[in-house]
Amino acid sequence: MASIGVVTMDRCSNFLQVVSTPIQFVGNAITAKDLVIREALENTKENGWSKVQILSDAKAMVNMI
Repeated sequence: MASIGVVTMDRCSNFLQVVSTPIQFVGNAITAKDLVIREALENTKENGWSKVQILSDAKAMVNMI
């Protein structure tokens, strides 16, 4: 089983949270990266944050957001 991770930092690059979640097998890296970005956005909503910056090597996924 694989897992995904999300690190949350404030504007001064101080760590606020680290979240790791197991995931079922995914067929490719793009799907896994999509799940990570979705998890990050859900975490943002749950914490009531209004300004976020998504950092990822999945440029196509980030651009679609």
